[in-house]
Amino acid sequence: GSLMKKILIPAMTLITLCSSSLFAQKAIVLENVEPYCETKPLKFDGYAYMNFGVEKVNYAERPTLLNFELDAKTSNIVQMSGGLTRVNDNFDFSVDSIATLLPNEGSEAWSASTNLNNAEGTAPLKKGAVAQRNSYTLVGSQLQLLVHYKYTSKVRILGGLTSANQTFKRYDQKQTSALIEKKKELLEESCASFMANIGFGYESYIPAHDGDRFRVRAIFGLPLWHRTLNTAEIYGDLEFNDKAGYNAELDLYWGYPVHKGVEVGLFFNASRQYRVANSTAKYTLNGTTYEAQWPENTLDIVRSGVSFVWKFRE
Repeated sequence: GSLMKKILIPAMTLITLCSSSLFAQKAIVLENVEPYCETKPLKFDGYAYMNFGVEKVNYAERPTLLNFELDAKTSNIVQMSGGLTRVNDNFDFSVDSIATLLPNEGSEAWSASTNLNNAEGTAPLKKGAVAQRNSYTLVGSQLQLLVHYKYTSKVRILGGLTSANQTFKRYDQKQTSALIEKKKELLEESCASFMANIGFGYESYIPAHDGDRFRVRAIFGLPLWHRTLNTAEIYGDLEFNDKAGYNAELDLYWGYPVHKGVEVGLFFNASRQYRVANSTAKYTLNGTTYEAQWPENTLDIVRSGVSFVWKFRE
């Protein structure tokens, strides 16, 4: 009995020591293992936005059949809205719209592009002199549909279509030269274009992540179809259909999350619409047929303001 105790007690002590040592080694190993949890990768799952701001408009016409140049300026309250939808890992789709909320009265100045005289030669008008001033308003709208090919999750190649409309209203004519016949009528000119676009885009992160976000888009477009209608009473309704020209647009955005799924930021948008003077239309006045030409023209618009972006879907 005493012999068995002498053998079992040291053996049990050895087993206990070995077990304690093994557990200690396991504890040391577990201490050196970093905790691991599987994280879901960030994806561009789409967002919606709404912008409010001011647009500065500069419109210019250059002489063609008539020897006058036009320069017009105004500013309007503008609203922009839209969104981006994730299609799959390779493509996204976006819809963007622009609309004039509150048009303001602007001013137009018609100046001579060369030295001019009336039929009797008694009313000379030197080059650069203003022949007429009038008030005008511009109301515009635009709808843009773009497909985003994701070269990377952030870098995109853009392609799509744009529909743009502008309506000019001219009134309150102030005569400054005998060469110009004063009219009291309200003149309206409406322009509509349908364009094919290609461009570049960059989206830094999905909306409302932990940190600021920015977006860049540069788009170039060529008109597929264009129509301009002029309602001047002296001409009747003139229609011009030449689509030669281009459109270009730069869009910038910076935002910061203020709540889960909500982002507030600033936007800047600059666009140019250029049309070449190729289109003509005929009209009859006092039994005589004349030809009118739609002049070369440029419409430059710069927009800026505050932007609200939201993305509530995980």
